[in-house]
Amino acid sequence: MLKSFEIARNQQGRTMKAMAAECGVTDSTFYKWSCGIIPAPKHKRIVIARALGAPVDWDEYDRECMARPKQSAQSRQNAPQSAPSSDWGVEEVKRPEVTKQPVQPPRDEISEHWGL
Repeated sequence: MLKSFEIARNQQGRTMKAMAAECGVTDSTFYKWSCGIIPAPKHKRIVIARALGAPVDWDEYDRECMARPKQSAQSRQNAPQSAPSSDWGVEEVKRPEVTKQPVQPPRDEISEHWGL
């Protein structure tokens, strides 16, 4: 969490989930704002300050957001990786053999009861 948000949050001692609900955004959006992954939009800053319950140094927040290193998709650990391929191309999936069972006609309860 960025220092500007952390200081304001510690003064009030509220959970991020409660503050996100008060701001009218999802938990993940509020988390991204508080960590500087995405900067908080200017029209939401009044609501954020009200949710934090303490003044936020927005100039410091902007500096912290800009100083945060941006990760590219290739440098992320959870980036999708290509599937392994072989020289033979696509491998065929082997399924177990299923023996066909003879199909019996449906039984009629009335004829079975009367022995017909």
